[in-house]
Amino acid sequence: MSRSGQGVSGLRAGQLSFAVICLAAAAAPVRAEVPPHLASMARMLVTQSAGVFAAVDPDTPEGWAETTLEQTIRSAGVQRWSARNLPEWTGQEALNKALAADSETPVDAAALVTAARKTGLRQAVADYLDDSGQEVPPDSALARVTADVGAALVSGYQDLARSYVLEGTEGPDLELDWTPEAGLFRLQIAPPGDAYTEPFLTALSGSVLPAVEGSEDLITGTVAEGDQPQDGRAATALMLLPLPDPLKTLDAEDLREIRRSVFGEWAADDGAIWYIHPTGSRTSEPDTDETPQENKTASALQRLNAALAELESLQGDKRYVWVNTETGERDEQEKFRRKKDPWDYAGEELSGAGTPDEINALTAEISRLKATLEQRGEVQQPPELDEPTADGRVVALDLSYTRTDGSLARFNQARLAGNSLTGTRTLREAADITDLPATVVSQLISGWSPPEWVEFELEVDETGNLYVTGSVFRLHVTYNADTRVVSSIHTAYARPVRLTRDPDKKAP
Repeated sequence: MSRSGQGVSGLRAGQLSFAVICLAAAAAPVRAEVPPHLASMARMLVTQSAGVFAAVDPDTPEGWAETTLEQTIRSAGVQRWSARNLPEWTGQEALNKALAADSETPVDAAALVTAARKTGLRQAVADYLDDSGQEVPPDSALARVTADVGAALVSGYQDLARSYVLEGTEGPDLELDWTPEAGLFRLQIAPPGDAYTEPFLTALSGSVLPAVEGSEDLITGTVAEGDQPQDGRAATALMLLPLPDPLKTLDAEDLREIRRSVFGEWAADDGAIWYIHPTGSRTSEPDTDETPQENKTASALQRLNAALAELESLQGDKRYVWVNTETGERDEQEKFRRKKDPWDYAGEELSGAGTPDEINALTAEISRLKATLEQRGEVQQPPELDEPTADGRVVALDLSYTRTDGSLARFNQARLAGNSLTGTRTLREAADITDLPATVVSQLISGWSPPEWVEFELEVDETGNLYVTGSVFRLHVTYNADTRVVSSIHTAYARPVRLTRDPDKKAP
């Protein structure tokens, strides 16, 4: 991140026509489609950061970018949005259990998340165990505890939306981005650049954490009735504070440097190794013998589409047939038109070459395939990834990581856009799922096409080192405890991930 005054390459401080337009626009109430909890966080962050923009010098390129963010916020009317629809955190009981703490001395979730932002969750958990007098377990056991802690932190927010993009009318889009497992919320703009300006990214960021007892910096308001916890878990209010240095800008050179530096080998808190490479370059990854098993859901859908096309070919077009009762002549109509005597209507026929037996057999197969797919229910799909662009704003990547057994899990697609890295894949190997009974895993792999996706951000810490932070998403599984038969997969949950690396292992 640069605050050197060179700022956003290619921008001129005099380009403030957009700012003037925004100043003239009346602030609108929050749009109905913006998730209320994100709108509330945005309002609180803007309110508490009121003095930050006053120190900006709009005559510098970086200051121009930050002024653009301020005017985008004002144009959206964020400062007038309601702050009364807020989530509450219900993960304290699960967090205490994960770290063997009792209710009389509960784990300080805010301090734990804050520490994890600096050192990673694995180290923060180890430090907590050590400070509380518990023995720090060996690596494999520590990884399991870390995973339980991460799950407890994010489960306390249920399945609330994490992001929203408010499309700009006169200027850039305003992105609302919440990463609950890291306790962060940001308002940012990331214009892609054009013939006159280069791309940049400017963000206003704050901490959103479970309340520390006695804190006066609480987000206050009334939680909407539908957001109240339904399972009796105690809810904790949130506190929101701007980060010590809340306003950051990545100029065009910063973004280029991130892209140059992201390739290589990365280490995760749970001991997994992640590999990020340009598309088609996997030279430093370990070999893998994985042979994807047949996915019955995908196969059934593929066969259904083929059968429907085949049926259409066999049937051909519908024809309306008339027969002349005096001469026996036939007239086949594409559109029904009534004819006078001596023509007699003989009914509908199909112009295709398929026999009735062939058509009936194919129709029965299509019915069976549809029934099979309907039994699976509608599975939540990962977010669609942007297509790579010719100007390099969105770049395709090869993304993979090592499973617990050492084998390699590769993503079907991955993208880098600005400082955001996303990827999607389908879980196809038993080694992908290690926390469910083997019979359940077998059903999921062979018949349910369970998705996995990642949403990462590339960040630079106070010392200038690059790291990757964000979440890996999967779906919950519901199955019968007695028969072990899977009935649904549903509701995405997040596992926090922080990737760091040995500087010697980055790509050349």
